[in-house]
Amino acid sequence: MKVNTSIPLYSILVFHIVWTLFSFYTMFADFTVWTDYHWIPFLLLLFTITWYGACRKKYIFGLIYIGLVMVEFLSRAAFRDASWVDVIKGLLFPVDLIFVAILLFLFKKHFGVLQRD
Repeated sequence: MKVNTSIPLYSILVFHIVWTLFSFYTMFADFTVWTDYHWIPFLLLLFTITWYGACRKKYIFGLIYIGLVMVEFLSRAAFRDASWVDVIKGLLFPVDLIFVAILLFLFKKHFGVLQRD
């Protein structure tokens, strides 16, 4: 049975795009002064771009996405009292772990790497 990996990955890409656009709208709809929280949409855009690269079967972007989620998780765990972690708390933390699990589950089928001869 052939597994079509593009359907779940592009569905997650649509979720990332919608969440990023919503975040840009909510942060800049009534913009008065720049705060650290205004970095959240740009960080979400970074997550969206790397997921798009993973959807295009570039496995380096899949690894970068996993790394971004690791940095997000470790910064929440290790530096929980720092002021800049409040910005990271506005990202998609628990949902990102599910996305990484899906990516790791479909990694070999989607990217076609690690194939034996």
